[in-house]
This record gives sequence, C-alpha cells and structure tokens, in this order.
Amino acid sequence: MRSHRSIDERSWMMGLRRLAHRLLPGASSGLPMMNNYDAIRWDHLHATPDAEHHAPRIRETLPAFIERAKEDEAVRQALARMGYRRVRAAHLRQKRESDGSGQFLALQGGHSPSLEFVEDWLKEERKRIRAQVRSTFLIAMMSAIGAGLGFAVSLMILG
Repeated sequence: MRSHRSIDERSWMMGLRRLAHRLLPGASSGLPMMNNYDAIRWDHLHATPDAEHHAPRIRETLPAFIERAKEDEAVRQALARMGYRRVRAAHLRQKRESDGSGQFLALQGGHSPSLEFVEDWLKEERKRIRAQVRSTFLIAMMSAIGAGLGFAVSLMILG
C-alpha cells in the first residue's frame, strides 16, 4: 500500500517529530523516533491494524508558553492602540493610588497585565520612540551639513 504523502511532507513530519522529542520529551515519550528510512516508508504505519496506536498524538491545545506569548502580544497591541502617553498617565495614576492588585486596570477588552509588564512595555516603547527621533534628527542634521558644505563650495567657486 502506497502512502499519499509526498517525500517533502514526510521529511517535514520527521523534522516535526524530532522537534517534539527535543522540546516535549514527556509528551512524546510513547512515540518511536523516526529516522530517514521511516520518513520515506511512512505508509507502513497505515497498513498495520494497530496504526492508530502508533499514530502521532495531536494536542488540541497549544503549549502554555505559546498561549502566554499570544496573550502577551495581544496585550502589547492593546497598549500600542491606547498610546504611550495615555498608558503612561494611567500607569502613574494607578501607582499613586496603589490599590495593591498589581494589575493594570486601564485596559479594556479583557486584558489586565501586571504593572511590571506595563513598565517593561513603557521602557521598550520609550527606546523605540527615541530611536525613531534620533534617526530623524540625524537625517536632518546630515542634510543641513550637506547643504552648508554645498553652499560653501558654491561660494568658493563663484567667489
């Protein structure tokens, strides 16, 4: 019985299985490690009556660190939509009032990051804004210097 999978798909599946063995050793411990020969002959699992026993287990939920990363990115986007000034003002107001919850309560949409997360975001955003302003300033300064040098050269030539 021939498999309907191409060699590229089998290679991809083999790489995915190796990654699962490295990252999640406990979750994939019941699965045999595949080598190149198994990747090419993947169809032998489908031909056996106990193929379901050897089939890779698929997790219906993502690992916790991926869920956390998605949540953090959603919070970062919500903070960016709110804007640096408003986030900073709300953060300072909440620190002054200090209700002791440790959560940033000014965000709507069900997000309530910790105050430390918001402080880190403010630091990152401040660095990003400074880098943007610095590059704009450097471009303007170089343009002014270039114009001044061009003017000086033209005066020397005409002069």
